[in-house]
Amino acid sequence: MRLLLFSFVLLLVSSCKQERYELPLKEDVTILLSVCDEGETKSVPIVDEDAISDINLFFYDINGMLAFSEYVEHPGRKIEAQIYADREYSLYAVANVGSLIEDQKVMTERGLLALALEISDKRDIVNPDGTLPMSARLPLQQISKGESLELPLVRMVSRFRLIVDTSSLESDLDKFEIKRVTLKNLNKKVFYFERSRAASEEDLLDAGESYRGEDLYPIFTTGVDFYLLENAQGDLLSGNTTEQGHVPPDDFAGLCTYVEIVVDYRSSSHYDENLIYRYYLHDGAKLDNFDVLRNT
Repeated sequence: MRLLLFSFVLLLVSSCKQERYELPLKEDVTILLSVCDEGETKSVPIVDEDAISDINLFFYDINGMLAFSEYVEHPGRKIEAQIYADREYSLYAVANVGSLIEDQKVMTERGLLALALEISDKRDIVNPDGTLPMSARLPLQQISKGESLELPLVRMVSRFRLIVDTSSLESDLDKFEIKRVTLKNLNKKVFYFERSRAASEEDLLDAGESYRGEDLYPIFTTGVDFYLLENAQGDLLSGNTTEQGHVPPDDFAGLCTYVEIVVDYRSSSHYDENLIYRYYLHDGAKLDNFDVLRNT
């Protein structure tokens, strides 16, 4: 997946010279938002990976205390804010999760970092309007008059695309009909800004999105897509280099995310039999790994 870039153009005017004990004046900040549009084919479920339906903005001062926050629905390309010019701020954004500014934890930077998105149903991974949860942050820096900042929004979900190739199956194959494809062991909790993983089976949804019937037609061509929250289980099989050996140790089998494929399989050795394939997901690079990472 791509990063989304929001262009923040910050127009600040330095505050007037202050007499002793006089508070400085806050200045207007104009934040112009733009989303990179590279064009991408969407598939079931219907998702607009680039859409921003709402956004939370948080500015923290050098002491990690909240200096300014704003929640905007349908932000378009412009957000107005007020901060003090020529001071140092850390900037955070959380999009497509509803308002967070009423939560007392956001009063400090540390409190915001401890917040997480929690779901109770597989349908909560993709919002009803097709948007995905996103977040972004910029480190502590001085923000001056006329400065332009780019804020990279990162999707907090992974997209897994499944394409089935039967060309290497036995030559006596009579039937290979996929009946159902389901994601299993989905993480229910993901931190907005920190790496996330399921620590126990209580942290998991047993089953996620499931494809069957006509929804499976693209599986032999363009593939079918699944969206799931980050579940970074790490490297669990030292030195494994084979797909067949990519099975987690028993202590982690109940925590790692996998795809289950139920197939009506018929050949001279398997007649009229439903076979179940299980494949554990990984980072796409190493076969000792069991990471499902955000924005990948």
